[in-house]
Amino acid sequence: MDVMMPVMSGFEALTYLMQYHPEFPVIIMTGQASIDYAITALKNGAYDYLCKPFDFDELIKKVDNALSRLRLSREKKQITQQLHTTEARYQYLVNNSPDIIFSLGFRGEFFFISDKINTYMNASAQELLGKDFTAIVYHQDIAKVQEYFRDIRSGNNVKDLLEMRLKCKDCGNNGNHCPGSHSLTEIKAVSMADGASQDTQEPTSEIYGIIRDITQRRRNEEEKKALDEMEEIKDKYN
Repeated sequence: MDVMMPVMSGFEALTYLMQYHPEFPVIIMTGQASIDYAITALKNGAYDYLCKPFDFDELIKKVDNALSRLRLSREKKQITQQLHTTEARYQYLVNNSPDIIFSLGFRGEFFFISDKINTYMNASAQELLGKDFTAIVYHQDIAKVQEYFRDIRSGNNVKDLLEMRLKCKDCGNNGNHCPGSHSLTEIKAVSMADGASQDTQEPTSEIYGIIRDITQRRRNEEEKKALDEMEEIKDKYN
């Protein structure tokens, strides 16, 4: 686009384009071989500039570069949109999952925990961020949970699932017995690195996992077992 044009100057047209179509690369042409024109054009958003008279090969090269930039800009925008869509789908799946999904930092603190935890505790998922995983564990199960995570971080063979009870809405932080109902759950977790630092023996891995409520399943299993035992007794005396 030439600097000297009828109706409006090239700089005025450039300002309009940058306001309404900032993704379009603009090459300014000027017969004024002054660095000030070039600096003004670039400051106003021009991709590049040419001083007349210019070599045709130079024009082709600059146009090719501008088109390449436009193509890359559009590809970046498309990738960004795809990432946003993927993130939205992931968040939908996490937020609507019947399981509690979590990730822990190097010291066992929550990096993330899904909002499903709000069903079981007074503390919200946001309030739990930065707190130790044991903040959601019934106090009688804390020791075995800590051992489970130590084994996972160290790479030892561990059973795939660990049963634990969650704190309930009535649980305090003093470790005293709570008469409330504590949901029985299974936890499945994996480490994202390789054990402990050789220098400090501190854990160097993050942990990702899910917690599934099995309270109703266990209740059903116990009821079935009781019914089976009753059937055996009836068969014995019939």
